[in-house]
Amino acid sequence: MKKLLYILLLFTLFLSAQSYDASWKEVQEFEKKSLPKSALKCVKSIYTQAKNEKNENQFIKALLYKEKYLLRLNEEGYVKIIKDIEEAIKESPKKGTQLILYSILAQVYEYYLDRNRYRIYQRTKLKQNSSSDIKTWSIDKLSKKSSELYLKSLNKIAGNIQISEYKNILNKGIHIEKLQPTLYDFLAFRALRYFTNPRNTLNQTGQFTIKDPDAFASAYTFMYLSCSPAIKRQLKYNALVIYQELLKLHYKKHHKKALDYINVKRLEFVYNNFSNEKREQYYTRALKSLIYKNPKSEALLALANVYYREENYVKAIPYIEQVLKSSNNYIISRATELKNSIEAKYLKFQIEQVNLAHENILSKIEYKNANELFVKVIKLNHKEEAKLEYKNRWEYLDYLKTLPAIKNFKIILPKQNDYKIHSTEISLDHYGVGKYIVVLSLQKEIDRDAIYKIMNISNIAYMKQGNKRLLVVNRQTGEALKGVEVSFYEKSYNQQTRRYEKKFFSSKQSDNEGKIDIPKIKNNFEMTFKYKDDFLDLRENHYYDSYNREARNHTRTFVNFFTDRAIYRPNQSIYFKGLAIKQSSNKAPTILENKKIKVSFYNQNHQLIESKTFTSNEFGTFHGEFTAPKSGLLGSMSIQADIGGNKRIQVEEYKRPKFEVSFKQLEKSYKIGDKIELKGEAKAYAGNALDNVKVKYTIKRLVSFPWLPYWRQHTYNSYEETIDTGTIKSDKNGEFKIHFNALADKKFDSNDKPNYNYKISVDVTDTTGETHSATKNILLGYVGIQVTMNIDSELNIENNSTLTIESTNLDGKFQAIQGEILIQKFTKEKRLYRKRYWQEAEKRLYSKEEFNKLFKHYRYSKKSNQAKELIRTIKFNTQKSKEVLLDNLEQGEYLLTLKSYDQYGVEVSTSKKLTIYDLKANTPPMTTYLWHKNDKKEYETPSIAKIYLKSSVKKLPVLLTIEKRGRVSQERWITIEKVKEELIKVAKEDRGDIHYQLNFIYNNRSFHIEDTLVVPWDSKLNIELISFRDTLKPNEKEQWKLKISGKNRERVMAEMVATMYDASLEEFLPHQLSIPYLFPIFRHNYISNWRSMNFKLLSEQHGWQKHQVEDFRREFPSLKWLNIANQHIYYDSYGSRNMMVMEEEAIPSPVVAPEAMLATPPRVKRAPMAESDMGAINNLVAMNSAPTNIKKPTTSPIHIRKNFNETMFFKPNLQTDKEGNIIINFKTNEALSRWNFIGFAHSKGL
Repeated sequence: MKKLLYILLLFTLFLSAQSYDASWKEVQEFEKKSLPKSALKCVKSIYTQAKNEKNENQFIKALLYKEKYLLRLNEEGYVKIIKDIEEAIKESPKKGTQLILYSILAQVYEYYLDRNRYRIYQRTKLKQNSSSDIKTWSIDKLSKKSSELYLKSLNKIAGNIQISEYKNILNKGIHIEKLQPTLYDFLAFRALRYFTNPRNTLNQTGQFTIKDPDAFASAYTFMYLSCSPAIKRQLKYNALVIYQELLKLHYKKHHKKALDYINVKRLEFVYNNFSNEKREQYYTRALKSLIYKNPKSEALLALANVYYREENYVKAIPYIEQVLKSSNNYIISRATELKNSIEAKYLKFQIEQVNLAHENILSKIEYKNANELFVKVIKLNHKEEAKLEYKNRWEYLDYLKTLPAIKNFKIILPKQNDYKIHSTEISLDHYGVGKYIVVLSLQKEIDRDAIYKIMNISNIAYMKQGNKRLLVVNRQTGEALKGVEVSFYEKSYNQQTRRYEKKFFSSKQSDNEGKIDIPKIKNNFEMTFKYKDDFLDLRENHYYDSYNREARNHTRTFVNFFTDRAIYRPNQSIYFKGLAIKQSSNKAPTILENKKIKVSFYNQNHQLIESKTFTSNEFGTFHGEFTAPKSGLLGSMSIQADIGGNKRIQVEEYKRPKFEVSFKQLEKSYKIGDKIELKGEAKAYAGNALDNVKVKYTIKRLVSFPWLPYWRQHTYNSYEETIDTGTIKSDKNGEFKIHFNALADKKFDSNDKPNYNYKISVDVTDTTGETHSATKNILLGYVGIQVTMNIDSELNIENNSTLTIESTNLDGKFQAIQGEILIQKFTKEKRLYRKRYWQEAEKRLYSKEEFNKLFKHYRYSKKSNQAKELIRTIKFNTQKSKEVLLDNLEQGEYLLTLKSYDQYGVEVSTSKKLTIYDLKANTPPMTTYLWHKNDKKEYETPSIAKIYLKSSVKKLPVLLTIEKRGRVSQERWITIEKVKEELIKVAKEDRGDIHYQLNFIYNNRSFHIEDTLVVPWDSKLNIELISFRDTLKPNEKEQWKLKISGKNRERVMAEMVATMYDASLEEFLPHQLSIPYLFPIFRHNYISNWRSMNFKLLSEQHGWQKHQVEDFRREFPSLKWLNIANQHIYYDSYGSRNMMVMEEEAIPSPVVAPEAMLATPPRVKRAPMAESDMGAINNLVAMNSAPTNIKKPTTSPIHIRKNFNETMFFKPNLQTDKEGNIIINFKTNEALSRWNFIGFAHSKGL
């Protein structure tokens, strides 16, 4: 009977399986036909059947398919999926299924947040939100929901369920035998992925850091490790707990492989989150402990990786060798990869493109795991080079084997046994003119791993000016070469052979100055140079650009608009003034008098609102007003003139800000580890303090590593973390204080000089609910002050050499220090050296004597310190004086070194190089190829500009090119013998600057110097405030007086526009008068540059590994069909600018504060008078305030304030009187605020 029942059960299961297979085939057919609705209907049927039969695998599979189709077909998207999965959890046939669904649901919430994170960030928060609609949830609420569900999936009952029971719904794992044997493992690692993702902790206050060294102790100790309450509030703490539970599970069940694997992962987690300078030491000790207990532990690979990251390859190798004895194919393959990388060979060869004849050739070699180097030098003829042109690397090397070498030699490389890349410099010997190929190999014969490069030996060099001319000179002396034959070859692409073909075009010879005109060639071309027995063929590709890129003259007319402010409410008047100008690219601008101009007002969609026509006056100006639209599309609007020119303004509804928030400078110096006190204040624009208002603050710390070398940039990632938040109240003076500890992040090595930038943000809310914010950044390091020495890098010996010391705390506030300045003079070098094209080599093949004998034109070491002599020591105290006098310094180069101490006794040192020059001396201030200096900073017209040129070369040929108005006016060769003076005439037509360039080639190096003779236009007006008040009373008459004068304080006739508007509007949109620079400045035309060619570095490198690695990847089981993240999402409609309101205090309606509550504002600093090319005043500040002495009430009627206009006045056509004065009469309005005054003046001549 039992046997019969068993057979019947098997038969029933067989029929059920067949039924499911048939249904899924039907689903697949619908998918092929792109019929998702029919497929969904079929899936729902499978889902119901699986639920009734309590078939877990089919139940989960059907659910996942159902969610996939719902995403395609339902606009509710994730919202519908969430409801569906929640319902499925209730209908789950077994507990295991329920736990899996909790984990899936958690992931759906996570995906929803990731897809909508930016949109949710834009929403304003509500204090309470009990809605079940996830479209209204905050980031915190969504994150919390995901966390709860992931944790809910980790029921201990899952530890008794084998993961193999769900193999039908899981992608099969690879090389993970016995590492995650239970359902609990599967669910736990899904949760770990979430809890360790940095993106999910962005909104958290504080950072998850482990400080207890016991976290690196044995698995048993870690299982029962307790943490502080602060740590337990962090999201990552859940990951720590999961690791504890996993270890307990496998420790109890004696799962050795799983226990070892999780223990290694646990240590990695602790290491990444441990805050202590000894974390490397703790981590390696813990891994070694695991290896001691289990010689086959995966900790072997982890420890090898630690030493590999530290570039301590010698220590890594023994552990790698131990791993290779394992039977685990996965860790063997990873270890083999490490070993291959460590033992790989590498060879790099660097050489200059063209070297001088009969001179030892210097080359830089980089090598790894090599002891000797074989060099083969082959001289190439044209036929051999042509054969090599289209060969691949292997064919190239095979052909080189057939060519005879003119030099074969072996170099014993400097010893190294650390598996690292090292570099040295070698001599390739000297050769006559011609083309050679250098082959380098680690084997005696040329093999497949050899590297090669063609080098040219020639005394010919050339420069190219755009596409027009060539300049051919001697590569050693720089002298122009006459009679150099230059052949031009046109290149065209052959479609049949798929190769470029060269065809002779023409040839030319250089003239007395070494110049050649380049012929007009339509296609790409190459050039060869022949001079006597010297032939230079670099196979460089050139292109003739026929486009004329010379500066072209042009004119334009436009209106420069000025408005009374930048932002307006609907239906408000918009006052404007226009200045009509004709601007030329090569002449002074002029105003347009009596010009009819049509001005139009457009909305945000460039639809016309209104147009008006004006006629400009004798100053080229006109003024008028438009009315902002009452309704319709608001936003950015524009005022435009038909002759050109526009001004953008903003029209929108807004509430006028009543107060502002600001931070004060730090009062003393701080460094890392100190407790910081930061002060701020909240004050009304009328000047009164806001007392007892709520101040919410957030402090974030950003760690960066600006001083790390580029090859270690990957070591750390710069990131921002929230370290503190809180709420405080302002005092009776409107001030508030924030205290926090500026602690370093102990995960980072202080020797790497991390920068700590503390970002403090505050939101201040007054009694009416109005909120304003402010942010301050405090940069802290391990020194409490910053010191700079302000002095020009070059000083004329005739000028008073005064150095100014600026000493401040790290917030920029003055901090007195005392100390000394050491003045050291560099000893002048006896000879000139070539600059290397590569970085300093670390290993030396030759002694200094050998090197100097082989390479007389190169320094033995770039790091060789130039000798210095201590001239004097000067004491200073910035409390008494910031200036230090440096009298009686002779011509030469100096190093100024300032030494002091901060308030903590930490030494502060800074250095600056200073050059003292004497224009009367016959030598330059340092040993150099060419030193130049203009005799003045600016030149008036007419005058003579003098350029001083000095050289340490006995006879230096230099090509001088002078450029005026964007075109070359003259060009000539000059010869500098120690010192030379060049005179250039400066005429009135040269206003807008003269440019010049100095080009020369000497000692196989090219030099290009550009400089400018500044010739300004006489277009400046001076504006001086004669009388004004920066504290005003409401509803009173005022008169301000200004004086306008020319460059030399002469009287001028000018017109001025002036406006005064409410400074609180700057919170929305800053307002500045747009003043274009109208006078032409002739910039250097780059097409006139002489560019030196063939002065560059050639490089070739090759690396190869010893072992072949079979790829064994490790993949853990994952849910099939869970591709929700990759589906097309129908986003919610809440992503528009009408944002959802979320979790924050509701803002009550604003109320008006009584006048009696307003205190007298302090006197506000005004901006300094601007000296511009016409004349302008930007942001002069004035205050409207209530009276300070409040008298007792009288029986007189109370004055009700009515005039609250945001613009106090707009005066568009103020004109100077006979004395050059402008009088501004106005009546203050009754809004208690701070006011900005802006003015602009111009004469008829601009």
